[in-house]
Amino acid sequence: MMVIQFKKICLVVLCLCAMHSYGQQTERYRNFDKHYRIGLELFEKEKYSAAEKEFDKVILNRDLVAENEYIDAQYYKAASAAALYHPDAVMLLKNFISNYPSESKTRLAWFQLAILYFKEKKWKSATEYFEKIDVSYLNDAEISEYYFKSGYSYFMKGDNLKAMAAFRQITNVENKYRTAANYYFGHISYLNKNYETALNTFQSLRGAETFGVLVPQYITHIYFVQAKYDSCIVAAKEAIETPGAQNVPEIKRMMAEAYYRKGDYNQASVLFLEYQKTTPSLTRDDLYKIGYTYYKVEKYNDAILNFQKVVNVNDTMAQKAYYHLGDCFLRTKINKVHAMHFNLRPSPISMLQLPKMLCSILASYHLNLAFNHKL
Repeated sequence: MMVIQFKKICLVVLCLCAMHSYGQQTERYRNFDKHYRIGLELFEKEKYSAAEKEFDKVILNRDLVAENEYIDAQYYKAASAAALYHPDAVMLLKNFISNYPSESKTRLAWFQLAILYFKEKKWKSATEYFEKIDVSYLNDAEISEYYFKSGYSYFMKGDNLKAMAAFRQITNVENKYRTAANYYFGHISYLNKNYETALNTFQSLRGAETFGVLVPQYITHIYFVQAKYDSCIVAAKEAIETPGAQNVPEIKRMMAEAYYRKGDYNQASVLFLEYQKTTPSLTRDDLYKIGYTYYKVEKYNDAILNFQKVVNVNDTMAQKAYYHLGDCFLRTKINKVHAMHFNLRPSPISMLQLPKMLCSILASYHLNLAFNHKL
């Protein structure tokens, strides 16, 4: 009888010990599950340093946590390291990808690695990982980030076709990258001379906080190359008046040439003068147009100064400049021999044109003499 009672007592003691041990073990599981959940909350609040410490506690006690939490903790630790620019971030992400190729978080690890390379301006590596990503595994915010940053990476690599395809995905969707995506989409369209597409895109960016200051410059040039000179002048005035305007001399040059093309030489001369004062090195084309503008407004001495800088090359432009130089000399009462010298310099291009040019200049000269004689 006493033996039976002793056995019962031992059994009860063993059960109590087991229950105590189980309780302690359960409490320890709960503690590490709590570390995981706290780490996740901190990660979502972008408190990556604190989150990383909580995930470390989970990883270091693998036997006391569920397998899925252990795996996810490794991903979140790597993602936290990436957000904090830790030097081991790339290694942690690549290790996770290598160790768990079939896990759903692996697709997010690719995304994190691509973003990390993007931040480091390693465009080739960034695009390699962006191309691995299935956007169906990303949330809305990550999708817009994916399309913008992959597009920008392609743009910096010089692959404008892929860049435009990426930017296009978010140009008409409300997201934090929409304005920037539209700008680069318009810029690439402009570079590709798809001027109507670029114009429509830039029109939608008028007044934008970040890129709005650049928009009038693009619009000015697009109207200029389309020979829509009235619109070009309006856009140029807007560009110049925009606070923080850039490339103002070039805008004034286009505005001046727009007036020049319209035959409004008085306005053109004012703007060409402003452009000339701020531009130390002018092209021959600029010098000829400036010279011709002064010629048309009868500022012959100024015209001469500009035409003389054009005639150092034997081409059609030089011959036109010679012709106008001769006329300027005549109109400023410089002697006939000097005038003929500038109009009779031979070149292969103009030999057949010289007789006609000379007759025109001399006729003008004799008409002036006759007119002055009558007075």
